[in-house]
Amino acid sequence: MRWYRHRLLRRGPVWALVPPLVIGLIGLIALAVGSGPIAAVIGVMGTVWAAPGLLAVGAPIGDAAVYPFAVLGSAVGWAILAAIAARRAVRSPVA
Repeated sequence: MRWYRHRLLRRGPVWALVPPLVIGLIGLIALAVGSGPIAAVIGVMGTVWAAPGLLAVGAPIGDAAVYPFAVLGSAVGWAILAAIAARRAVRSPVA
């Protein structure tokens, strides 16, 4: 069972980036393709849920030049959160 713990500790933070990536891509596609208020709400909410760092830099009103840094910071935050969760998950002898 040790291989499972090792795999969870190593790959957990990487796999934790997949759901925010999918939600963010859905939001970006909604912003790019849609033109109505529903597409705007889906786009902004999806991108902000996927990358909470965007709120810190003032998205959607702030300077777009800092958006990549906010997305990168959010990805690092999600990976750190996943690493903490993985360590807590394998702490139990059941895992």
